[in-house]
Amino acid sequence: MSNNKITASTRRYAEGYIKCGLAVVPIPDRLKRPAIPSWQTLRLRADELDDYFNGRPQNVGILLGRPSGWVVDVDLDAPEAVELGPRFLLPSLKSGRESASCSHGWYRSEGASTHRWKDTDGATLVELRSTGCQTLVEPSRHPDGDRYLWHHEDGPSSERLRIMETEPEDLASTCRYLATATLVARRLPPVGGRHHFALALAGFLLRDGRIGEENALRLMEVAWGVAGGASQEALRDLANIVRDTARNLTLGAEVVGGGSLEEMSPGMPRLLSRWWGWTKDRVCLEVDDAPEAGDRRITPSVFPSAAELMAREIPPVRWIVPGIVPEGVALLAGKPKLGKSWLALGLCVAVASGGVTFGTVHVEKGAALYLALEDNERRLQFRLTKILAGAEVPDGLHYSIECPRLDEGGVKAIEDWLRSRPDARMVVIDTLAKIRPRQRRGANTYQEDYEALEALFTGRSAQRSSTRRSPPAQDGCHRPPGRGQ
Repeated sequence: MSNNKITASTRRYAEGYIKCGLAVVPIPDRLKRPAIPSWQTLRLRADELDDYFNGRPQNVGILLGRPSGWVVDVDLDAPEAVELGPRFLLPSLKSGRESASCSHGWYRSEGASTHRWKDTDGATLVELRSTGCQTLVEPSRHPDGDRYLWHHEDGPSSERLRIMETEPEDLASTCRYLATATLVARRLPPVGGRHHFALALAGFLLRDGRIGEENALRLMEVAWGVAGGASQEALRDLANIVRDTARNLTLGAEVVGGGSLEEMSPGMPRLLSRWWGWTKDRVCLEVDDAPEAGDRRITPSVFPSAAELMAREIPPVRWIVPGIVPEGVALLAGKPKLGKSWLALGLCVAVASGGVTFGTVHVEKGAALYLALEDNERRLQFRLTKILAGAEVPDGLHYSIECPRLDEGGVKAIEDWLRSRPDARMVVIDTLAKIRPRQRRGANTYQEDYEALEALFTGRSAQRSSTRRSPPAQDGCHRPPGRGQ
């Protein structure tokens, strides 16, 4: 196919995706990542496609999650995950490369978050991609030349192209089960040496009711099947091991578990514990009641290694205002009368309307709460009139001129608002001095500021952007009080 035909085809596909309610992003030919800065906030209309698909061979990606009506992608990276996928995932639209046509499963799951399940060697097993991510689709080309295609099952066209809807908690749980089975299949010893591995794995999974007996047996059976060697004899052995281990745990008898599993498959108990939330991330101590050991050994893994850190794929920073205000807690500080309140209110208006701020920066639309704790409603109305300049008031903009201090119900009040608005993206507290706990006599100002912000970090407000003005610096410098001189 000529480059001109490829380009025309890519633009035609992009227009079709937009008509289906999907947000698209242009990507250089044979590359997997967009080259456009702040591509996560790009929202192309059909009449803008000629500016982005303009004569060169290109790939096209679909922006996942909120921009595409909560269409998400379950990416099965490991070959074992591709084979196991149909055993766990609901039937839905699939896509992939020519060499792995069913490696991506497409679902609609409102509110779904991005999750990645990786082995200790850094290999990604399963990935649930949502807001902030994109996936290459037909007619794009992989760096090795493979084309991306939609996978069409036999049957009526109305069934072939259907994207199934599912709850985000159900989808994440299913992916976690799938990733667990994939990990077990990758770590299985050769046939002939699996009995002791099965004993240790069953003891680890069943201890403290981590995974029920039925689910544990299913995980192990499908993993054995993918890894090969799942004979009738092997499956009977698994059923006996799971049944006997569950009974022994109920009776308080000794069973092998995490310690033995760690010896046979280093890092596996810690990895599963982190995925499932069975232990605290920083300390993992498990007593392994191995009858053959003669004593009760404690296997400590107190601190993660740097190698584990480097093997993890940490999600990129999510921006409320791209390049300026990240998700989390931010502090806006400066001399009095510089316009901090005007700036903060303007950011709330931009976020609530999904408009532009700082002249050129596009922001994703979401609810915003402005706590104008130094203003009255007359002054706030005057400022909004100036900022809106005749435009309509965005529906998602909320305000209050009073709020309890953080230690007197303020944190709960903010969290209650966040729960009531799943689309919330920004909370502005103007100013910090009006909401932080009352200053203790002789206390360190910096320490009290830190403790006040820490209270917000630990709440649900830390999951969105919380911006707050610091009180003016007493020495007149452009720094919050208590910071380095």
